[in-house]
Amino acid sequence: MLGLDRSKSAELDPHVQASLSVRSGTRTDEMREKRAEGQRRAHEREMVRCAARRGVVFGFLVDGRDERRKCEAVMQGKVVEPSYAKGDWAVRWRED
Repeated sequence: MLGLDRSKSAELDPHVQASLSVRSGTRTDEMREKRAEGQRRAHEREMVRCAARRGVVFGFLVDGRDERRKCEAVMQGKVVEPSYAKGDWAVRWRED
């Protein structure tokens, strides 16, 4: 991107420019911790969703019995396949 007396060598990579835009060195540790916390929460949320999908497909052991109780994925009031369930969805016991 050239223009207004800028040479190509004077431009920085956007990632480098963003990392240099932090005003003080003390904010980087706070930002790093906040980002790590967000990533941890996202990972936990994804693990819960994976467990719910497995529960829909294979069922859950209930009250120490050997048989598994099946459930179904519900999205906007309709039963959907667990692989299709995206965004806000829930699990409910299947009525056999």
